[in-house]
Amino acid sequence: MLFNPKRGDFKLGQVRTPLDKAQTVSKLWDDAPVVLCGDFNCTLKSHLYNFISDWKLDLSGLARDKASGQGSGEFRPPRPKNYMMR
Repeated sequence: MLFNPKRGDFKLGQVRTPLDKAQTVSKLWDDAPVVLCGDFNCTLKSHLYNFISDWKLDLSGLARDKASGQGSGEFRPPRPKNYMMR
């Protein structure tokens, strides 16, 4: 999924496509469970996470770029390669 804190609306569309496909496959096999794995670049308790886990989405009163919750996430720079834990 696209990593861009300002494009939660675009990411929602990217997530919906594989979820729709998974649902189609599930129905072909008598509602068999489907496991969808990946890096969805969303934070826990974000609107996008709720959509993935519960198929519920309430964006009322929310700016469309805030759907993924990435803007509120904490970003840390990568550690130097020579970093050693002590």
